[in-house]
Formats: sequence, C-alpha cells, structure tokens
Amino acid sequence: MTNKQILIFTYNGRAVAQARPRFSAWNGYVKAVDPLKNKSFKEAVGAMALAEMKRQHVERMTGNVCVQLHFIFSPPKSWSVKKQKNAVDNHIAYTVKPDIDNLIKGVLDGLNGIAYEDDKQITCIQAQKSYGETDKIIIIIQEAEE
Repeated sequence: MTNKQILIFTYNGRAVAQARPRFSAWNGYVKAVDPLKNKSFKEAVGAMALAEMKRQHVERMTGNVCVQLHFIFSPPKSWSVKKQKNAVDNHIAYTVKPDIDNLIKGVLDGLNGIAYEDDKQITCIQAQKSYGETDKIIIIIQEAEE
C-alpha cells in the first residue's frame, strides 16, 4: 500500500472569481482571452502551490484527486465593529457575491498542470466561503482512492 500525497497551503489574499472570457478575432480566428485579473490570480495560486510542493516534498499528483477549498473574506469596513465581530465569529454567513462555483473554477484552473496533471482527475470537491479576519484561501489537495 502506498502513502497518499497531501498538499495543504494558504493563499493569502482575496480570492478572484472566474469571469467570463473576452473574445477577440484575428485573421478570421476567434480567440478566448482570460481577463488580466483572473490570469494574474491563477498564476499567483499556481506559483504558491509550486513553492509549497517543493517545501513539503509533494510531487504532481497523477491519480484521482480530492480538493477542499475554504474561501475566507474580511467583512466590509463599513460594518459596525460588533457586526464585523459577529461575521468573523461565523454568526453571519457569507451569502453575497462572488458565487462559490466561480471561486472554485479560478483556483482549480490555477492548480491545473501544477498540483495535478489535469483537473479531470478531480473526483471530489468540498468548498465553503465565510468571513474571517483577513482575506485568504485554505487549499487542501490529496490523492484519492482509485
């Protein structure tokens, strides 16, 4: 029996939801272009994953993969101190945009080809969004049973 690899790391910064691509035509060909904000975010997530893989001695996963994502957002500064504390203490759910499926897509695309060969390997996903002290994403990627 082989040991299953696991990669755990935190991306410090605000999550960027995957936006719709922009389309451009050149010489009769249509090309989909990722918005710059999305491209930069995916590159940052991928770079952090690569650095953590080296630090944790984890190789790119080639089998089935399970991913857990926890998107944490700081409460609006316009809220009262009491309301901010209630949000951070999980008494207020994060039910505003961005949509969780768009958040997931951005992170998975950033990890594609780095933490795993292709996102078709992902057989299970668990994701949540909530308020917290600072903006961050807790990312756990582990090899799953075949």
